[in-house]
Amino acid sequence: MTFPEKYRKLALEVKKVMRSSLIKAYLEDVGKTGREIAEEIGVSSVAVHNVINRKIRSQRIAEKVAESIGKPLAEVFPEYVQVS
Repeated sequence: MTFPEKYRKLALEVKKVMRSSLIKAYLEDVGKTGREIAEEIGVSSVAVHNVINRKIRSQRIAEKVAESIGKPLAEVFPEYVQVS
């Protein structure tokens, strides 16, 4: 790992992460539930809940949650964004 790569990875790790309570509030504001998101992409509502609470990882679910609240993936789940 080169010197700049080390710092890029560190910057990603310390990026502020949107709390699950804020994600849920945004979902409520737009009138969307985890169950609706689950049905739209064919997964269980438990899986959506677990991604929002960061208990499991799923790029597809994270992208759909971010899209549903009208926020970029990097803002909602920065841990899913690759640093190049």
